[in-house]
Amino acid sequence: MQADIMRQVMAQQLEMQINSFGIDPRFLVGESRDHYVQAMALALMVEMGEVMQEISWKPWATGQWFHREAYLEELIDVLHFWMNLVLVATDKPEELLAAYQRKAEVNVNRQADGYTGEGKCETCGR
Repeated sequence: MQADIMRQVMAQQLEMQINSFGIDPRFLVGESRDHYVQAMALALMVEMGEVMQEISWKPWATGQWFHREAYLEELIDVLHFWMNLVLVATDKPEELLAAYQRKAEVNVNRQADGYTGEGKCETCGR
């Protein structure tokens, strides 16, 4: 069931990119791919800022609110841009799920081993 939902979201987002903008993220290469990824990543970050505007996140403020409908709408904007980034790599929900599961296993193991955040990269040691 979940793969069907993800397949539907991926297909709809791909259709929108092709029909509305004439861009098929799956076939971008080189500089055009780089620019597309940069634009989508920036848009995603901006939309996350808009998500945060719909909740009371400031610990120094006394107000408490959660604008659920607006919050959800902003999350959908985030999903659109995130999905564009995903489509650069794959349009197969099974491949996305497999990558998620591999990374989730790494994260679970890190937590179990007392992950400190250091030594994450074997090449540079960061």
